[in-house]
Amino acid sequence: MIENYDDFKLINESFPSIGKKLKFFWGHPEFNALMDDLQHNTREGTRKGFPANIMFALHNLDAEHGHAFPKLVRKRDMWDLGSTATSAVGKPGQGRIKSVGTSWNIFC
Repeated sequence: MIENYDDFKLINESFPSIGKKLKFFWGHPEFNALMDDLQHNTREGTRKGFPANIMFALHNLDAEHGHAFPKLVRKRDMWDLGSTATSAVGKPGQGRIKSVGTSWNIFC
């Protein structure tokens, strides 16, 4: 059960609405689409992004889902999600990297 994962607990404490969706879709094919949406910029740069610990937790849960439900593992890899990747680094001290024209959504 997803509730047993520390990564889920971290996400659920910080973002309860996302935790609710993760819990609802855990073990279902739709989980992959949810994770793609959460981990990749699909809103043309209007997202702020997640803190690094949340991004790592999302990534870890995505991997755990694949281990727990091998029949639901994606048939493609992350490089298929965005081929026009460029990134812009924020000003020093901002602590975030915003994605521009890409599917990347990596923030620190």
